[in-house]
Amino acid sequence: MWYFFDFVDYPVYRIMFGGDLVFKGFPTENRDGNAFIPVTNIAITTSCAYPDVAWEFIRMFLLEDYQHDLIFMGLPANRFVFEERLNAAINPLPGTSIGTNLGLILDDLEDIAISQEEADRLSDLINNTTRMGGYDEMLWSIVRETANDFFNGLITAQDAARIIQNRVSIYLSEQS
Repeated sequence: MWYFFDFVDYPVYRIMFGGDLVFKGFPTENRDGNAFIPVTNIAITTSCAYPDVAWEFIRMFLLEDYQHDLIFMGLPANRFVFEERLNAAINPLPGTSIGTNLGLILDDLEDIAISQEEADRLSDLINNTTRMGGYDEMLWSIVRETANDFFNGLITAQDAARIIQNRVSIYLSEQS
């Protein structure tokens, strides 16, 4: 599994793996299984007494002025800031780092730039991604526990799948 946190990730992984990258995503019937996994989730509940006020608060974090000066983990959600940072990653100024995450670890790759072709592929990936993903510790706990029983020979693969499906269904119904 590979996460895109920064524009420098693309060329760094290309170098690390020794070739072009392919964006496979999660297995799906129509083979378009890439997903956004937000670093920070914000929402307005349906029971919010003042949804317009709540929206103004959330909107503030999405505006260019806020995201322009923000150093954060992940790619900017504001389109203008995204394009600005992508262009800076394609044409970095000498002696500046284009990475806010991996650039901190890989000092010797500080001046690496993303190619125009890589930038186009990344933009295409983002523009065509329609799914959201996330991490739920309880779901992973159910899978790990049942998978351990399978790998320890206590249950069959079919039983493991049935148990996981049943427990996850119960958990999800309790969450709604």
